[in-house]
Amino acid sequence: MSVLTAKQAVFDFIKKSTINDVLATKERKDELICTDLNTSLEEALSIMKKNDITSLVVRDAQGKLASVVDVIDIINFVIFDPYLSYVTQNEVSFEKYHFSGETIETLLKNRKIAKEVFLAPADTALVDIIPFFGPNGKHYRGVAFNREGKNYLFSQSDIVKFLFENEDKLGDIKDTRIEDLNLANPLGKPLRQINADEAAFQGFLQIATENIHAIAIVDNEGKIVGTLSASDLRGLTSEGLPNLNKPVYQYCKDIGGGFVPVTVTSRTQLGEVLLKLVRSKPRIHRVWIINSSQEPIGVVTLTDILGLFEVQVPPS
Repeated sequence: MSVLTAKQAVFDFIKKSTINDVLATKERKDELICTDLNTSLEEALSIMKKNDITSLVVRDAQGKLASVVDVIDIINFVIFDPYLSYVTQNEVSFEKYHFSGETIETLLKNRKIAKEVFLAPADTALVDIIPFFGPNGKHYRGVAFNREGKNYLFSQSDIVKFLFENEDKLGDIKDTRIEDLNLANPLGKPLRQINADEAAFQGFLQIATENIHAIAIVDNEGKIVGTLSASDLRGLTSEGLPNLNKPVYQYCKDIGGGFVPVTVTSRTQLGEVLLKLVRSKPRIHRVWIINSSQEPIGVVTLTDILGLFEVQVPPS
């Protein structure tokens, strides 16, 4: 069976499935966590860390859901500050720099890309939601659903878990190797990575510069030993900025990270990738593709998975 034919079975399934169907497999329904324009960036990072989330919905002065601010926004705001934007050395002096007085309102005024909130009815079909999360969506919009007068968070993880829980509806595509699905670094781009001994700051600089969510941490032999992601900045304060000069692997361990990276090969079947994404603890958003020498050669993210089944572009 061709990949196109295998995809069709999934298309047919997601056309019939709605947010309500996903809720049946969701262990808990997380009420949307909102903040306002006057919230400081430090407080925003603290809220994200406390609630294990990577973005916040911002209410405007009238209380309407107006925008989304995520960790990437804050990284860009901090890393690309005039004081830091031209830093090239491995260690940075943070003595004169702090962002404790900066607010979400200031960030939004300087942000070039609008990230809106899409509030969907709970009976919205998944085929209409997935484009917001796929590669073309670029995470520019937050997605929530309304039920009984309350707004709840709806995430990529929710949909991927739903697909996994209904693997009998996925047909042959779950048994297809990721290289055959064009998921194993199809563009041949060099994978972004950082040596475990380099400063964490340099890793976040890569994340900000390349507009990506994570990079691989490798040892001196090039073997993958960890992941540095945008979420590792959650909880950061101005007083904690000097910690970004620590070796990146040590930085991750100190904040409670440093977990063994979840890996696959280019010949791994999609079903196994879904299993690892759904069952891994703590929750993950990507699996690294490695070669026989344990070197990272690619990555498969939740965005990539949903991109397989994206059939239309979300409305502007």
